[in-house]
Amino acid sequence: MRPKIFLSAFLSLALTVASLSASACGQTESTLYNFTGGSDGGRPYGRLIFDQSGNLYGTAISGGINNNGVVYELSPAVSGGWTQTVLYSFLGGSDGSAPEGALVFDSLGNLYGGTYAGGTHDLGTIFELSPASGGDWTEKVLYNFAGGTDGANSNGSLVFDAAGSLYGTTVLGGINGIGTVFQLSPATGGTWTEAVLFTCSQAVGGEPHGGVVFDSKGNFYTALINDGPFNGGAILRLKFVDGTWRTGLIYSFKDDANGGFPLGDLAITPHGRLYGATETGGSRGLGAIFALEPQAGSSVWKEAIVHSFGGKGDGRFGGASLSVVLDAAGNLYGVTDAGGTARYGVAYKLTAGDGVMKETILYSFNSASQPVADPVLDSSGNLYGPANLGADGSGDVYEIIQ
Repeated sequence: MRPKIFLSAFLSLALTVASLSASACGQTESTLYNFTGGSDGGRPYGRLIFDQSGNLYGTAISGGINNNGVVYELSPAVSGGWTQTVLYSFLGGSDGSAPEGALVFDSLGNLYGGTYAGGTHDLGTIFELSPASGGDWTEKVLYNFAGGTDGANSNGSLVFDAAGSLYGTTVLGGINGIGTVFQLSPATGGTWTEAVLFTCSQAVGGEPHGGVVFDSKGNFYTALINDGPFNGGAILRLKFVDGTWRTGLIYSFKDDANGGFPLGDLAITPHGRLYGATETGGSRGLGAIFALEPQAGSSVWKEAIVHSFGGKGDGRFGGASLSVVLDAAGNLYGVTDAGGTARYGVAYKLTAGDGVMKETILYSFNSASQPVADPVLDSSGNLYGPANLGADGSGDVYEIIQ
């Protein structure tokens, strides 16, 4: 069984500072912001998101008023550079603590996210941040996890459906203590109601560290990192049929050449092909990027490894829940938190194609910066993401220009 990933594993990373490494292929890497670990936050964690004006939003799991993390905005300045603004500092009590997953906007410009800890039971929350007058933001807790059947410790990204319900995962809690898939639906009086759609088990798979992804038919998928039929994790599908969510595995990993222990979020094409990352397996046993495609006229999904990581010259996964991002042309982008020339990970591109995809190393990170979440792409294909380390040892946000 794969070693369990917990927040404390990342909080105990040794922090060192060194000069930035050179790009493997000439791409330019720069630091948009260095966190100090003070009121501005520390150890940025969740994947970044853009708004329509080109501002970036993210979470940091420490720092802030009571060292319980912040939600922040990075805005490009007219004179160059980026300006950081803390939208909310968590107090660590009923409002939550340690926001981990990626944020999501609704159509009105409100932000939603999850915390790993804090809340009524200190087992995490789902929260909403709403812009108020004077540039302030107001936080409202939509749900407090209790650690029973409802789940505990949210650290994946959230997603909306067309009806305005939120979907996500918890890494722990549920009947078997190894996670859930949940739905939060708005109810009367401004309240929200939680429904557990799936409870993880050792037989099926558990501890989802990523969120869910919808296909064009309204089905959604998530990666279960541990356990499963072959103890290598699995990919779960939830399908809405006759008013009921029906669950089933579309693929189970065996931790061999086909990969093992799927990480983070999945990516999906308009035609329903799924992409994801595994921490182990592949042709070199150092992790891989896989594709899953439904077979016409059959319930069987075919898996193929489109890239196997090679370690030092390439990259490998060292513990963070990382996956891949699709662009409009079908190319895949991602980062690793280990491997590369300095062993602190790489940023890579996999060029669209059938079978094994061609890899290009965009940048090799070193001890000044180590990625901790999937990158986000701008309209020009440049990459942005949060990283450990940084000039003050509290993390940074980087940009890679292609």
